[in-house]
Amino acid sequence: MKFLLGVLMILALLLITGFAHWRIHLQIAKNSQRLLLHALLLTVAIAFGWAMGSVYTENEEGGAWFIFLYAFGVVHIPAAIILWLKKQQ
Repeated sequence: MKFLLGVLMILALLLITGFAHWRIHLQIAKNSQRLLLHALLLTVAIAFGWAMGSVYTENEEGGAWFIFLYAFGVVHIPAAIILWLKKQQ
């Protein structure tokens, strides 16, 4: 049950990630700014995912990938919320 819940949470976070990058593509007019924002968000997400995966999985086999994907998606939540609010204006 915990495994299934974890997989569903990761899928939801990956959907949020996709939404954030999709809204960036639609809301940022300049191509150079858009690419910079995509790269910055992905770099921070990868770094945070790697840090969380390496710190919190000393004793679990294969758990690093779940934690990496979870942390990767969590980084995109504030950006998705901001872009959603910006869309509402």
